[in-house]
Amino acid sequence: MDEVPARDDLEFIRTLRSEEHRRSRVAVALGQLLDDESLGIQVLSPGEREAIRDVRVASTPVIELRDPRRYLVGEELLLITGFGLPARRAEIASYVARLLDVGVAALGFGLLPVHAEVPEGLVEECRAQGLPLIAFPDETPFIRVTMAFAALLESERVSRQAATIQAVVGMTALPR
Repeated sequence: MDEVPARDDLEFIRTLRSEEHRRSRVAVALGQLLDDESLGIQVLSPGEREAIRDVRVASTPVIELRDPRRYLVGEELLLITGFGLPARRAEIASYVARLLDVGVAALGFGLLPVHAEVPEGLVEECRAQGLPLIAFPDETPFIRVTMAFAALLESERVSRQAATIQAVVGMTALPR
């Protein structure tokens, strides 16, 4: 039985989904993760790696629910194994639409132990609706994906801090 979120929880989620908050979030381009050959990423939707290189990703949650929207705020690379994925095409279409509705940036599918290959209906729906879909081989556990993403995110944060410090120093330096 789904628990109804408390009013404060709903307000917190609305804040996280706001455009102002989204602009302030640190995110990295999906292409940076695609460049990590050790992850063995296969791009299934749209099919070309270059088409999704600039997609912004701010987090990598693992959620195996048919409707994970209440736990998402946008710009996620949502990681799934397909455990809760519906079998019927119409239900898959609704699932993909819900992900797009909340602003999921891309869907990451881990092969095995649930599916030996990404279900064709999911690939077709992601292509039809424009949701980037990538797949990870069995030897790439989600924790490895999350750790690689965290390292990229930290590097981006450090770069932003260094640029801010350099700007402040430049503005406060005494003229010669």
